[in-house]
Amino acid sequence: MDTKYDVVAAFSFGLPILSAVNKEINERAENIGRRLNIPVVKETNFVLELGWDNNRNANEWVSSTLKFSKYLASKKIRKVLVVAAPDHAPRCMRDLKKLGLEAEADRYFKNTRTPCYYASSLQPFIRSRRRFLIREFIIKLLPWRIYEKIAG
Repeated sequence: MDTKYDVVAAFSFGLPILSAVNKEINERAENIGRRLNIPVVKETNFVLELGWDNNRNANEWVSSTLKFSKYLASKKIRKVLVVAAPDHAPRCMRDLKKLGLEAEADRYFKNTRTPCYYASSLQPFIRSRRRFLIREFIIKLLPWRIYEKIAG
């Protein structure tokens, strides 16, 4: 990895926003940012800026992969290193690229086979890989304009 990125973006995975998995994603992003001497933008900070309280109901969730990607695009960022759960990273990169950014995924969690799914998630599709992949398959089939209307 070299400093060909403008920013490291930490995409959260499930709720609560301050879960152990999201803390690991944030820590990984911070370590890379320090090593490459580039800024780190975390979805956890983005949603907290929007007024999210970590104890709120999952039905009140204020963010999405697309909303965070749009936030990054609004900052005039061009090249993004994505730190995300392995099964989530492809959608993160797809959304960023669709918005005109260059994106590459950090492969640490995939290479180390770090478990990212957790039974206590407030979002049912984060509780198992099977549930998440079924959801991702459906999302992938949606035309962009419909996905954008639903998620963005």
